[in-house]
Amino acid sequence: MTLDDSRMLAALRGAEPIDAICRASGITPDAFAAARDAFLARHARIGDQRWTGAVDGKVEILRDRAGVPHVYASSTCDVYFGLGVAMAQDRLWQMDRLRRRAMGRLAEILGPSYATSDIAHRTVGIDLIAAREPALMDGATHATILAFVAGINRQIVLFGADLPIEFKLLGYAPEPFTVSDVVAIARGFWWSLNGRIDRLRAAEAAKLLPDAMRQMYLTPEASEHLVLPTGGSLAAGSDDATGSNNWALGGGKTSGGKAVLAGDPHQPFWVPSSWYEYSLHGPEDDAAGSGHPGFPGMWWGSNGKVAWSITNNMASTRDLYREEVDPRDPGRYRDGDVWRAFDKRDVEIAVRGEATRKFAVQSTVRGPIVNALAPSIEAAGDPPLSLRWVGMEHLDDLRASIAVGRARDWKAFRKALRDWSVAVFNFAYADASGNVGYQMAGRIPVRGRVTYGLSLIHI
Repeated sequence: MTLDDSRMLAALRGAEPIDAICRASGITPDAFAAARDAFLARHARIGDQRWTGAVDGKVEILRDRAGVPHVYASSTCDVYFGLGVAMAQDRLWQMDRLRRRAMGRLAEILGPSYATSDIAHRTVGIDLIAAREPALMDGATHATILAFVAGINRQIVLFGADLPIEFKLLGYAPEPFTVSDVVAIARGFWWSLNGRIDRLRAAEAAKLLPDAMRQMYLTPEASEHLVLPTGGSLAAGSDDATGSNNWALGGGKTSGGKAVLAGDPHQPFWVPSSWYEYSLHGPEDDAAGSGHPGFPGMWWGSNGKVAWSITNNMASTRDLYREEVDPRDPGRYRDGDVWRAFDKRDVEIAVRGEATRKFAVQSTVRGPIVNALAPSIEAAGDPPLSLRWVGMEHLDDLRASIAVGRARDWKAFRKALRDWSVAVFNFAYADASGNVGYQMAGRIPVRGRVTYGLSLIHI
């Protein structure tokens, strides 16, 4: 007897014991294992590809022995079309998951345990940011992202009924991707690196501690210099050794006279990885490295002239504000010398296996009210707390992410980083001429001195 797909999916979901399936199907455990491997292979068989028709010219996606895609094309849009195809071949469900996380739509496929994440992302409003940003992009960046999206969608069509196994296990198919979705995945990742409203409130709570304990709370675990003084040889970092790190040696410090760059940007372990390795070869791009699934741009790599890597600088790009409510009208808040009405939008979150959850988000000119996402530290209840985050503004982050890999010297490298806004990163640099460099890149709010008792909450 043979094992049909429905029984195999039941086994992979854990809905039916494997031994029971074997008995019902009249097969041995070894036969089941062989059928399972063949089923999974059918959904993961990828090789070299050559494209014409859907693009302006020939596009080649060649994979090395590790399966890493190398994309070749004679136009920039075709290069990024090929990248979209390759990334969708390898990571389509991961990209859909990241899109859903950013857009606040995970619970509709993964169930109620993801509703809290959805509420947070919809409150921050990443879906609204993503809807606005494509119209604000420069023409070249928009065309590049549009070609990347076209490649993703072409691969979805080619998958047909043989979508990656995660879609079959969860019983749904991906919607076509859009430029807004790429923006959402990027902003969602920036938020994960520099969000965490609960941490903001926890730090604010430190003011309630006795002076000695407050100083201990606010003192870094490792307060040594992170940029070494002349002649220094001190290693420093977080005490649990989990922090990212990168370093470079100029040509004058190495035996071969060439610059050396070592980059180790840490991310929590994901399956599949939070990094995506690839190379691009076209009229503007000729580099190999790694970026993040779901949007283009290499965060570490080399183009033969320049090598670069990143770590998260952790500089704060978000603040909470205590809003003053009009004592005569709780629907209004103070903005300078005037009272303004809170903006309000109704949000609905679909939850698999449950009724739709509904809630309202109020906003001020500074941003959304986020009390529901933050622990209260005042017995009588906190006043409305509005969130202002650099990531809510118009950013040219995708343009910067692409431009970094095209830089061929230090001047061009720094120029590319002028558009980098969030998350704030430390960029380490080395080039073929033996030079090394460091550039912190990001847009950090200009703040006055923060003291307790003022309306701004910032840590």
